[in-house]
Amino acid sequence: RWSDFQVKRKDLLLLIINCQLSTINYQLLTKSMLDQEQVHKIAHLARLEITPEEEIQFAGQLSSILDYFEQLSELDTTDVQPTTRAIELNNITRPDVRVLYDHREDLLKQAPEPEGDFFRVPQILSSDED
Repeated sequence: RWSDFQVKRKDLLLLIINCQLSTINYQLLTKSMLDQEQVHKIAHLARLEITPEEEIQFAGQLSSILDYFEQLSELDTTDVQPTTRAIELNNITRPDVRVLYDHREDLLKQAPEPEGDFFRVPQILSSDED
């Protein structure tokens, strides 16, 4: 369950930044200071429970990060090719190969919650749009 998931503080900050950049409009990036209410909204969108003290702390930290992005936006990048990584990586995974397995019952016996001929899995998405 999501509520049981413990997030490290470093991961928490990264999740908040990712949520911030993907959900808040560009006008927010041009402001130099985030307030506690905006951090609260970001944490809510990321489904994170943080204390009011952490909201204040993260407001300053996120504002510093956004200020840095503002500095980066002043650089001339007209001749720089867009990239997704600083270094080139190759996919080292094997290709997907379909293999027929004739022992369905053996697989279903190993499932924690089989349901007929299917595997029952916990719900991971919710429908609340708060």
